[in-house]
Amino acid sequence: MTDIKKIQDFNCEKIIMACNPKAKSYEEALEVELNSPYVDCCVMIKNNRFPSLSTEVVHFINDIDKTFVNIRGEKYKLSSIKKIRGKPLTLDRVLIALEAKGMFYISVNGHLIKRVRDCFNYFDYKDLNVKWDLTKPTLEEQTEETQLAIAKLLGFNN
Repeated sequence: MTDIKKIQDFNCEKIIMACNPKAKSYEEALEVELNSPYVDCCVMIKNNRFPSLSTEVVHFINDIDKTFVNIRGEKYKLSSIKKIRGKPLTLDRVLIALEAKGMFYISVNGHLIKRVRDCFNYFDYKDLNVKWDLTKPTLEEQTEETQLAIAKLLGFNN
């Protein structure tokens, strides 16, 4: 079984790159996301009370001194951020990345479906057997099976 952290890192890189097509590298795409004003961004915060890092969704509020605030109203400076993970990997961003690989839609019940165009100009729908739980907003909150399936659609080879 593949490590879920590897899958999540792979998904994160592919999705962020697809959502920032002008970026030449993953690092540049992260910088674009970090410098986009008034957007949420997932970051790893340096936590002095606990040796492990904590993941926070922060909101960029001040371009001059690079200030962020989390949902509890706690402010962070850019210097307190250990690792930038980019904007949350929501369904719309996953679909942008999948669209870069082909034409994908989501059905009403949360299943991803691939639309394939053939030479006679009609569409064949293929169920990809990927269920997105619509009650959970981000990819990391989905089941490991869903995360792995999306990674495979994005080119992951374990």
